[in-house]
Amino acid sequence: MTKLHVIHPKKSSNALIIRRGPSDVVGFFGLNLKDDTVIEGQWLKGRIYENQCDLSPDGSHIIYLASKGKRTKDTKGSWTAVSKYPYMTAIDLLDSGTTYGGGGMFLSDNRGYELDIPYNTCSIKKQSQYKVDAVSMFDNEFWKSGNSIYFRRLIRDGWVKNGNLNEFYKIENSKSKLKKVIYLNNCKIQEEVNQLVDIETEMVIKETNGQWMELLGNYLYWSSKGCIYKAKLKSKELAMDELICDLNEFKYKEIISPYKTMP
Repeated sequence: MTKLHVIHPKKSSNALIIRRGPSDVVGFFGLNLKDDTVIEGQWLKGRIYENQCDLSPDGSHIIYLASKGKRTKDTKGSWTAVSKYPYMTAIDLLDSGTTYGGGGMFLSDNRGYELDIPYNTCSIKKQSQYKVDAVSMFDNEFWKSGNSIYFRRLIRDGWVKNGNLNEFYKIENSKSKLKKVIYLNNCKIQEEVNQLVDIETEMVIKETNGQWMELLGNYLYWSSKGCIYKAKLKSKELAMDELICDLNEFKYKEIISPYKTMP
């Protein structure tokens, strides 16, 4: 089954789609929300931990945690990397040897990033201009959830925690708000339910079980079953769904990034 995880910084027109499926294959895709075009980035035969990834505020760089389950030329089997959107080729690379911690998130001023540091992390190369702030994964209220970066990223991007740890909302305008409920099982996200809700009546206009839903102007965007959709919001109802992209049929392929890195 194809699973999509979308990261969209609120001040950028770029969104990152992390496509997983089958379980040991993952691909990066770039979505331009100005014209709804999609660019295929790169693929990995391994695992990328999407809840420990981020896209920079200007949409130009990605930070991600990856694992291949075995040692590679440069790492002990898992690593945190910074790459240029929408590719995976690392310009910053840190070896960790574990996925308990790792990954990170960009600072809102776009000048640096925080690393969720596990033990025994070492830097292999650093070519980006970002400043680095090493932060323990235990230094925030969400660490017990096992999804510290994802929850902190939601709050940075305008979501508000609604009492319970796994419930969030975001008021988009005077008439509409988004609600998100995240279901956890042993610290793993099993399901996310997103709703577009009319503020006056609390009527649910749209509900999906995909990870992403966002209201941009008069258009609602969402992910579902390997696809990205949008629909125009008219008063308290949505117009017909428009399919932006179907990523179900894409398969692993070797793609060389358009930029080079130093050894």
